[in-house]
Amino acid sequence: MTVYESDQPVRALACIQQYQFCNPSLRGDESCTPLKGIFEAARTASSTIFSHSKDKEGFLWSLAAIKDMAGGFTELSITLKGGSLLAGDYLSALGQDGLPTNQWELELEHWFKFTLADLQRAILVQATGPAIPEAASFHSLPTSPEARAICSNQKVRSDSYTSFNVLGLILMFSIGGLIMLVSAYLPTITARMQRHKNPFASIEWVTSDTMQLQRLAHEAVGAGQWVGACNDYPRTRKGDLLAVIDISDEKHPIFRSPEEVRVLKEVKHTEGQREERRGSGEQRNDSAQESLLSVELPRVSLELSHRFATGLY
Repeated sequence: MTVYESDQPVRALACIQQYQFCNPSLRGDESCTPLKGIFEAARTASSTIFSHSKDKEGFLWSLAAIKDMAGGFTELSITLKGGSLLAGDYLSALGQDGLPTNQWELELEHWFKFTLADLQRAILVQATGPAIPEAASFHSLPTSPEARAICSNQKVRSDSYTSFNVLGLILMFSIGGLIMLVSAYLPTITARMQRHKNPFASIEWVTSDTMQLQRLAHEAVGAGQWVGACNDYPRTRKGDLLAVIDISDEKHPIFRSPEEVRVLKEVKHTEGQREERRGSGEQRNDSAQESLLSVELPRVSLELSHRFATGLY
């Protein structure tokens, strides 16, 4: 079993935080300060790029929020301690899992993103006030017009509102509505032009439609009085009955009109009544014969009939 040990028990990592302030109203290389510490960069910015009194008031107001989070890496490591390291995600009761060789770079990148998010939070809290009511007593409101202008001009991405392009929305609805109108009226206009130019082809095209084919099938057996034979949607009069399917031959079902179906039902009903009458008459004759055979004649009558028959022969 191979066991690996560290060459050094611990390694130290030193970080330097540098800040740079810029004035977007200036041009060229003079619009930004060099990278320096937070206090040196602030003094340079207030004396060079924000030299006017109005600009300086607004800059100093924003600088107060930036200084509050200037601790950056120090506050992060002191407050979160081991929880600030990404390597803690790979730590378990069995020990530390393997880490990539550039883990220290990943840790510093994570800390840097954390400080940028904290900077955004500090600017937002300065303009809107702290989200925690207990911290409201430590928040100071802007006193100068420049500071109030900065607070009222903050633009922050929020889920409470949705931004959209009005021009794009108008174009989308306009073009979409135009396409819908064209698609709705173009077939009618084309059909009328085709009807005047080539009537037979136009009528054949309409008649070959599914609805018209159904009309032809029902009308062929005399079912319904149809209107709109050259339109897209043929229809019958109110109360008309359509043809029904006759499946007496399951391999060849056909359409039959309601009148024809009614006649067939009456014929079957009449034949059924005749068969019932015929069956009841035969049943009465059989019962009469059975009743005669079941009667027991007296012995004297049998003897007389026998003598009478003998005397005749």
